[in-house]
Amino acid sequence: MLDLAIVIHTCDKYAFLWEGWDYYFQKYWDFSLLCKVYFLNELLPVSFPQIVHHPTGVGSWASRLRNGLLELPETNVLYLQEDFWLKRQLPASWIISAFQAFEDNRMDLLRWHTSESYRCASSEIRVNNNCLLRYTSDSHFIVSHQSTIWRKAFLIDCLRGDETPWQNEREGTKRLKSLLRSDENSVKAFLLPIEPRNAWYPGRGVCHEGRLGSVGLRMLWAMRVQRIFSNRPSNQLS
Repeated sequence: MLDLAIVIHTCDKYAFLWEGWDYYFQKYWDFSLLCKVYFLNELLPVSFPQIVHHPTGVGSWASRLRNGLLELPETNVLYLQEDFWLKRQLPASWIISAFQAFEDNRMDLLRWHTSESYRCASSEIRVNNNCLLRYTSDSHFIVSHQSTIWRKAFLIDCLRGDETPWQNEREGTKRLKSLLRSDENSVKAFLLPIEPRNAWYPGRGVCHEGRLGSVGLRMLWAMRVQRIFSNRPSNQLS
């Protein structure tokens, strides 16, 4: 087992996204990866195959995530959200390589996402034939809730008070930039840049301001069509 928890973080008012999340996660997630997958919601009961339900109770976004993380035995987490509906498989070997680089270089965070928004510097570290970029005091969105491997204690330290996710990204980035201005080696934060066409989930998620966006609606429609055809007797498919 890798010392890595896969964490899906959500809130109960976004339960309308869970069916689609589960469908695409079950379709594309590589369960040969030896890590537990935890579903952190508030109170509603859920049951998804091969997923550990771990309710956090109610509270602010930051307090719920902090409480949930503190109860997990793993030292590191891959943080994901309920509107990250997978659209292709990310092989277990790819995640293992990324996690190995994360551990070997004693990183605090390793994010993989498109690179145009972050303003990072180059580095000599390579993962899966890609050169990693390094966050500096000039970077944007050092704290971001895109797919990221975090050292759990570092992520918990980034969660302050009762911050909303938007406050956490903004204020958390300010806090880390201040540390990096004092010492560029004080935070070991890296980005594995990917091309948008190779993203394994829609870059902005499928939900915007509490509603499914156009990408989410298309994926929901495709899911329902696939289920209709999967449930039809074979003699009706010709």
